[in-house]
Amino acid sequence: MIFNMVIKYINIGVSPNDKTGTPARQAGQIINDNFDYLNNRIATVQNPDMVLKKGDIETNGLNVHVDADAFEWRINLLEFVDNPEYNAVLDSAEDGYYRKDVLLGNDTGGYHIFKGVEDPVSATEPNLFPNGTIKLGVIDIYGATVIGVVVPIDDFEKVVNKATDFTTVNNDLYPTVEAVKMYADNLLVGVINLRGTWDASANLFPISGGSGTSGAIQKGDLWYVSVAGVLAGKSVNVGDSFFALTNVPNQTPANWNVIESNIGYVPANDANVLHAIGNESFSGLKSSTNTTNSQSSGLDLTNNGGAPGSTVFKITNSSTGRGGQVTNSGGGSGFFIINNSNGNGLASVNNGIGNAFTSANNSSGTGFAASNTSTGSGIYSVNDSSGIGIISNGSSGSTGFVFAGQNNGSNTFTLTKTGDVVLNSLTVTTLPPTSVGAYDILTRNNTTGVLEKISSSSFALDSNAVHKTGPEGIGGVKTFSDYIQFSTDVGIASGGASPIIMRSGNHIGIASTTLSGVARLDTKAITGTPKTFAFPNKDGVFAMTSDLPVILTGTATLDFPNTDAGTSQDLTITVAGAAIGDVVSLGVPFASVEPNTVYTAFVSAPNTVTVRFGNLDTSVARNPASGDFKIKVFK
Repeated sequence: MIFNMVIKYINIGVSPNDKTGTPARQAGQIINDNFDYLNNRIATVQNPDMVLKKGDIETNGLNVHVDADAFEWRINLLEFVDNPEYNAVLDSAEDGYYRKDVLLGNDTGGYHIFKGVEDPVSATEPNLFPNGTIKLGVIDIYGATVIGVVVPIDDFEKVVNKATDFTTVNNDLYPTVEAVKMYADNLLVGVINLRGTWDASANLFPISGGSGTSGAIQKGDLWYVSVAGVLAGKSVNVGDSFFALTNVPNQTPANWNVIESNIGYVPANDANVLHAIGNESFSGLKSSTNTTNSQSSGLDLTNNGGAPGSTVFKITNSSTGRGGQVTNSGGGSGFFIINNSNGNGLASVNNGIGNAFTSANNSSGTGFAASNTSTGSGIYSVNDSSGIGIISNGSSGSTGFVFAGQNNGSNTFTLTKTGDVVLNSLTVTTLPPTSVGAYDILTRNNTTGVLEKISSSSFALDSNAVHKTGPEGIGGVKTFSDYIQFSTDVGIASGGASPIIMRSGNHIGIASTTLSGVARLDTKAITGTPKTFAFPNKDGVFAMTSDLPVILTGTATLDFPNTDAGTSQDLTITVAGAAIGDVVSLGVPFASVEPNTVYTAFVSAPNTVTVRFGNLDTSVARNPASGDFKIKVFK
């Protein structure tokens, strides 16, 4: 309903005191009403568009309902009251997206839904509406769900008293919330902003979680390292920190500053340390422990110089104890020496009664490893005493080898603690009992494990062997569990218990004790027609022959359509090798047989057999069931 009020007039009568005019009390009331109207009109002119009464916006799912007379409003100085009820169904947003729809009142006294823009993070309320409308409320939508309804509170703001920035500073204007936020944000640009901890093990800077919009990284955003890694080429540890030097720094090292907080040390007395160069003496037990998860060596000595006979590592033992001991409990090498010179990688000089060098291996790794890539000795032991120069001792619990020779990491020679020797997977327990010479052949007795020499008498003379090529005579009875097939025509004296088959070109010969001589299958051509069997008579003459037909087969599922009375339908089956004029046999499935009908088959084209269904009935159409039809073509 459009509501308009007009100014009321006072009747002053026709002449003074004629008592025909408006009574004084009523006239006073009219004057008061007119003043009220004028005041309202002044306010209306100042606010031509205004919500006069606010009600509720009810939702159920995506359904919207507004009661009658819930809202009243003014548009272009016209007031709309007693408005009817309103019902509408909102459109759902895309799954995972937000949207703000606005309920509008229009200049006809009705309602209208203005649809907002969808956003995956947060929706923005529309601010441009059609002419002749006024905003009554906002409906928040997420996907297919209404998550909130907002009806604005009364707005007594005067725009003339509002400032949207701080360009002019005075006591007459007041700033908006947005202006205050922008001013505060500008004051904080570049100020350190702690954003939490960071796992640097991936060696990457963060790309989100910053103080900017939607977590964008801004200048001054700072993180503390919680897991060590490498950032901008620097190793960072727990407690170190880093911050952005620019907005959106990405992974560019120059856009970040890394602060290392774990730098600190207590200087040692130079007189108490071992130096990298120079001759020095030291006392006490020095331990080297390799704790890295690798096959690296605990102690690595490399000799690249020195005259022949010089030593990179030397132990002199003048007591009954051990000059040196290496205990290996891991999978790597207990002691590893690389010698790239003409000197000795390891020299053991024993002047006492003890062991010059002892390697005890208690693990699955290598007790002692020496790699030699030069003309010197990988291991050189000089023993001038009653002791043993080198001992490799396999203890009672050892299951490894006392000694192993390898080629590129693979064992070629091993010696167990029981004395067994393995040469390229051949186990030798004892030496051969007989003397052997050059080029003699040795074999291992699988029962005794002893190496034995093979006597030349164990081999057949070449003249007694059947060779792969050349004509040769074979004496004696030769028994075969299967058959022998020859590639050329060969005469057979007599057949045996098992057949002998010979083939020459297009002929196949079969020898058997059941035949007098050899039966021959003459195929003429392996792919030609017909095939011919030739059998010998009692005198061995091939006088009996028989042609064998070639049978081609084919099958297909055929579904003949409904066939009118007195007509026929054709379908085809592919049969490779079929030719026009060949004899055709047709197998018809029982389910496809209809009364007063007939099936025929013939070769209609090379490799094609036509099956014809004929309806002999003169009054009834026939529709046979689909079935598997089989074809045989006789060549």
